[in-house]
Amino acid sequence: MKKILLGLLLISQSAFAQVNTEKQADNWILSSEASTLNFVTTKNAIKTEVQNFQKLSGKIANNIATLNVDLNSVVTGIEIRDERLKKLFFNTPLFPQATVSIDLSSNEISSMRKGDIKKLEVNALLDIHGVKQTVKVQLQVIALDTNKRLVSANQPLIINLQKFELLEEVNELRELARLKSINAAVPVTFNLMYIQK
Repeated sequence: MKKILLGLLLISQSAFAQVNTEKQADNWILSSEASTLNFVTTKNAIKTEVQNFQKLSGKIANNIATLNVDLNSVVTGIEIRDERLKKLFFNTPLFPQATVSIDLSSNEISSMRKGDIKKLEVNALLDIHGVKQTVKVQLQVIALDTNKRLVSANQPLIINLQKFELLEEVNELRELARLKSINAAVPVTFNLMYIQK
């Protein structure tokens, strides 16, 4: 009887440890302070500028990596342009954030050791301005430590504004700024730090 009880106790402890490990492995939180998301615009075919978003959030849970972009945190270096982007382009009262989700179930990153590097091609589901599109993304994942993963764009992600039904908004911005053209294909780069809690 004692052997049976001991066996059950060991099994239950092992199961608890496995569940606890799986729970910890899923508990990855994005560090907004250590992460960057930049996008590049070109106007009049010759002037190129880099802009970014200051507030990001996200996590990795159940092998799904998510990123939430606060569109009100856009910074271009020119205040009036920031306001036009928020109100006229992104329409933040109606669409305050953009989201990205990536299924990492076939690309285990929790078991990576410090210094390990993985290059992945994955499908990302983008939700921008109420329109959802799936795009291929080239990623590089670096294990900076046992509890830190840096997820970066191995190649710039090109956002086609036409696919997200944003050409009308681009043209409105162009007319307000009295520009001949603004690019409708926007390169995006990012460095996202996920920390295991």
